[in-house]
Amino acid sequence: MSSLEQYMVSDAFVSKLTNKLGLNKTTAHSSNFGSQHTTSRPQQPCPEGCVCCLDPSHYYQSCPIIADYIS
Repeated sequence: MSSLEQYMVSDAFVSKLTNKLGLNKTTAHSSNFGSQHTTSRPQQPCPEGCVCCLDPSHYYQSCPIIADYIS
């Protein structure tokens, strides 16, 4: 496995990518724990295939757009 492939499957990369794409599931802050006024977004279904370009023929690990972005 190349270093690029290792990076693309690492938790750090996935975390940065989901944050950049706005896919992270945020809930109420811990300071609001137990508050009656907590809000959360409805859970979105996971896309089939690549989470970056939404192409169903591959996953983010082999996405050409991500490879171009990183290089």
